[in-house]
Amino acid sequence: MNKKIATPLIVGLGLIMVLFVVIQMLTSGRNALGEFYKYLLPMAFFLGFAAPKLSLYVLAILAIYVDLGKKLLVVGENLFFTDLFFVLGTPSVLLLGACLSRSLRLFFNWNSPEVMLERKSFLLSIGVMFALSILVLARAGLSVESGKDLAVSVAYFGLLFLVPSVLRSRSEVFSYLRFLFIIMVPAAGYAIYHFLHGMNDFELTYYASGFSRNDIYVFNGEGVFGPFASQGALSSAMMAAAVLTVSAMVLSKSERRKLVGTPLALILILLFVTAAVMSLKRGPLLILPMSLALYFILRNRAGYVVMVFGGVASLAGLVFYGDWVAQQLPEWQRWLNSALSLTGDAEKNLFRIRTLNVRMVEFSSLADSRNWVPFGLLFGQGNEAYGYTLHAGVVSLVYRLGYIPLLVLAAVAVPLSWYLHGMYLEVYRDGKRLAAYCFCLGLALIIVPMLGFGVWRTFPVPYFLGLSFSIFWLLRYLPLNSPEALSVSEQEANEAILSKSYAQ
Repeated sequence: MNKKIATPLIVGLGLIMVLFVVIQMLTSGRNALGEFYKYLLPMAFFLGFAAPKLSLYVLAILAIYVDLGKKLLVVGENLFFTDLFFVLGTPSVLLLGACLSRSLRLFFNWNSPEVMLERKSFLLSIGVMFALSILVLARAGLSVESGKDLAVSVAYFGLLFLVPSVLRSRSEVFSYLRFLFIIMVPAAGYAIYHFLHGMNDFELTYYASGFSRNDIYVFNGEGVFGPFASQGALSSAMMAAAVLTVSAMVLSKSERRKLVGTPLALILILLFVTAAVMSLKRGPLLILPMSLALYFILRNRAGYVVMVFGGVASLAGLVFYGDWVAQQLPEWQRWLNSALSLTGDAEKNLFRIRTLNVRMVEFSSLADSRNWVPFGLLFGQGNEAYGYTLHAGVVSLVYRLGYIPLLVLAAVAVPLSWYLHGMYLEVYRDGKRLAAYCFCLGLALIIVPMLGFGVWRTFPVPYFLGLSFSIFWLLRYLPLNSPEALSVSEQEANEAILSKSYAQ
């Protein structure tokens, strides 16, 4: 078609489509913003399909601020639960379009040596998402809850394929992380605003509407959520951003300048940690120190063995002494309040330890052999069977899966963890510190919720979890001293070195 005719024709069709969407929004009798998101879904898919790299940047914005759009729905009228699905589904649909685009490109070049890393990443991503999907279905069955988990949690492990597919050099990884830091700054500022001035009217209206289960925290004076859906999501996201910023400080001087300079990094760390502390959610604050501790503990095989046996011993201690700890918590709380002279509500919330009572009771319940059944007391019954939400991930696995699936998981997890630790040792010994920190961040984002002190199913935690392991996987293959994309010869050389090290 003649270019002079095609351009105005495309523009004209676009204007007609926009006009149609606007008319539908205003005349449908439904929530106008919800209708906008409904039509945004296919647009997000086509954007992801047409521009996968651009969509990765857009995905970061949507993952961080998607809950803010959800709260704005109350500005309009006639709000329905389906409107929430349109909002929450937009990032996942965008990711789906981008992954589908790169997958088609990969399939047409499957045997080409130029796509070796993409081929491995695709198989890894599919395997991880398949395994997690089985766990989700075993936990919640075929339900709306399991569908939500698949869409907003498991789907983000598609980043294991998308990130290595579109970010082909260390410089591009630095650019993406720098962009992530930039968009996290307003989120941190908004959280501090919530702490100092409280929520805006539209947010209070949203939580009073009954469309959120976190209304109890808001109206009990603990509504420091920032742009996120809960305190746990805010604290976890800020701690994840702080860990990524810390990792920038251990890079070489030249690479540090490409990512973020030391003075700015210190300011960002202070900002992110402050926002996390002001959330008044204490558990996710463990993510930063745990990531730093794992970075040093996992430097050798001995550290790995000590960590595993220490973790098992600690869990056994919680099971057999959880009741005793729960009984001592009130006295410890009184001593802490007196020793620190805690008077303000915020101070008391920050240093409140009596809420550990629920976690301790959950762990101690595992000492009762009647709770250990082959396929779980709550197998396939969702997150709130009998009206109760289990906090500790370890306890939830026992109740919802049972010991037979757990034995199968253990049989897979033990050799897999040994293999993953071998991968960590390679990047650590090669001086790829950013990759090592991303690996430790991913582990911390898993371990903290397993102990009952964090969240992993709420935006944007699944995004950070998928991103951290994706960057680790990509940087494992990228040469440390080359800013350019990984060439085929370098890939083959790296593969030979890795194969040799495993053989040894």
